[in-house]
Amino acid sequence: MEIIVLLAHGEASGGCFSHPKIRVIARAGGPLCGSEVRDYLRGASAPECATCSSGAFSGISDAECSRDLGVIPGAGPGFVDSGRRSGGALSGNRVFVLRGTTVSFHEIAEFAQPYRKVILLPCSREPSHMTS
Repeated sequence: MEIIVLLAHGEASGGCFSHPKIRVIARAGGPLCGSEVRDYLRGASAPECATCSSGAFSGISDAECSRDLGVIPGAGPGFVDSGRRSGGALSGNRVFVLRGTTVSFHEIAEFAQPYRKVILLPCSREPSHMTS
């Protein structure tokens, strides 16, 4: 059973839900910014780890996929294999992206079942990618 990485828009917060197969990597009290996601995927050390999460997680846009992964995977909807691996090495963990839908933490837990562990990177919508 493999470990995978999942990128999605969302928040991490303490005192909510946890799951033994999901490790949430986030700054204390909030999601990761784009540069933190890119650094983590390149193999840099992770920011402070939160173990709980709640609320809804939404899909990553084409522009964000291109910026953070260098590719635009399928539009989804759902959990899409980006074809990339964390650390850039063939031995790194496969990177999945939530695309074209919104899911709950419970739905991510269901997606995690066939894997040893899912490393969830909840990321923020950065101002340069938001519409007014």
